[in-house]
Amino acid sequence: MPTTWVEHQWKDLCQRVHNSAHAQTTNNAGATDSIELAAEDFCQQEPPEDYPTLLERVSEAARLAAGWQTSAGGVTAKRSPFDPAHGVVDAIDEAGMESFPASDPPAYSR
Repeated sequence: MPTTWVEHQWKDLCQRVHNSAHAQTTNNAGATDSIELAAEDFCQQEPPEDYPTLLERVSEAARLAAGWQTSAGGVTAKRSPFDPAHGVVDAIDEAGMESFPASDPPAYSR
């Protein structure tokens, strides 16, 4: 029998799967039925009995949601590759370039 904590985490995971499905169907009206059905099928499984099984379900949920994002018509944000020869791509790359190498090396003292 599942512990109370595992039950709570399972319910939370199912809610997150449904939220992810809803977000994808909002962005991709053509796949509404298949995404909602997949989310419902996932959540209809028997609740996990222990923590390792819960972790396996979390992994399954992540693969399911990633599949929705990369499926035909799904919306996936892809980051442009950093190419210093053609300029800085974004603020994160710029900050990395400006902070490396560090201006003050560690002090050596005896």
